[in-house]
Amino acid sequence: MLVDNYILECEHHNNPPGLAGLVLYLGIQSRKLMDAFITAHPEYAGPYARGRTLCEMQLEAYLAVPQANTAGIQHLLKTLHDHKETAIVETAPLTVVIEGKDAKL
Repeated sequence: MLVDNYILECEHHNNPPGLAGLVLYLGIQSRKLMDAFITAHPEYAGPYARGRTLCEMQLEAYLAVPQANTAGIQHLLKTLHDHKETAIVETAPLTVVIEGKDAKL
């Protein structure tokens, strides 16, 4: 199966598998086109989902490697789940002081 071959290629070259790499390995130019392909051909949804899960499983294994830099792997796992980072920043009230004889408000 192509998905298994992709995982083996990644292991052989010591590269972490990822969704973008899987899509390219399958001969599709982008994730967006892959989504359109799956919509048009739902019979491939199962094997593609399996490939996504295998990529995730391999990436999770890299998280357990001692002294590994896991920031990139965490990002890839979040990408697989379309995770969006958000931040809330609270600021103090702003005070504006206008000085001078020609100052106008």
